[in-house]
Amino acid sequence: MRFLSFLLSRIGKALVVVLGVVIINFFLIRLGPGAPPPPLARQARAR
Repeated sequence: MRFLSFLLSRIGKALVVVLGVVIINFFLIRLGPGAPPPPLARQARAR
């Protein structure tokens, strides 16, 4: 039971870190000066 608790704790912390990195990258790309890089703009238009 103790290992399961430890494992769930580690997975939860990893998810928080991944979510934080995704959010930070999103805002860094959107808030930067100029337009998003051309490959990102092409992907957005294709959708």
